[in-house]
Amino acid sequence: RLASNGLQSSSRLQDPIEKGIGAWTSRGTHTVEVKFLGDETYDPCSTGVYYVTVVGGETLMDIFVPSPDVGIGEPFYAWGYLKKVLQGPMALLDKTVELYADGVKVRDERTGSEIDGLNPGRYRFAVPAPQTLGAHTVEVRFAGDDIYEPCSSGIVEFNAVESGVVATIENLARIPTKVEQGEGWSGYFYLCNRGTGAGNVRAVISGDIEGETPIITMNPGDCQTIAFGAGGPARFTIRTG
Repeated sequence: RLASNGLQSSSRLQDPIEKGIGAWTSRGTHTVEVKFLGDETYDPCSTGVYYVTVVGGETLMDIFVPSPDVGIGEPFYAWGYLKKVLQGPMALLDKTVELYADGVKVRDERTGSEIDGLNPGRYRFAVPAPQTLGAHTVEVRFAGDDIYEPCSSGIVEFNAVESGVVATIENLARIPTKVEQGEGWSGYFYLCNRGTGAGNVRAVISGDIEGETPIITMNPGDCQTIAFGAGGPARFTIRTG
């Protein structure tokens, strides 16, 4: 007679004795013991109790955010998949995962189920809009359950920047510190959009050198090289406009 966690089942004598005990559905320590109850000819005996530790299935999770730069006050989405590792990564369906923003739990939701078509095991969170400029973090966690071990997406950093178009002047280069009268020179700078929205920007040069660039339509992260120069010594300022 086989006893597993105190529950018994019987098996006829074979050589060797073989009995399946089925799959345990919870983690922790379980017991297994095989007993012979005896009969008219033989006395009873037992294998003694064996202890079996059942561990949870290993899991992993990925996370995606649309950009490392997010406009201040602008919400965005983080998404990814929860998977089990055993026998190759496979989606874990209908499990609760939790969103943390700047280390604080925000909300939880269930991963996609089979009825979600092409998105089984997928989660998607609306991340609260950052209210301060600078670095912020987002993370998604799975706390585990009776069958699967916990895991985390890992902490992902993003930077909250001014929303809309943010024109900047960068990398002023090849500008001589001293020239003679009548000695020509040239230099360049980068006109960039460091905001989160597309729009029109231009650069204006004033002082001994006067001029401005045409209006340029730029997407977030775009930069354009602007060349300029003079026929001698000059004092000037460059600004966006």
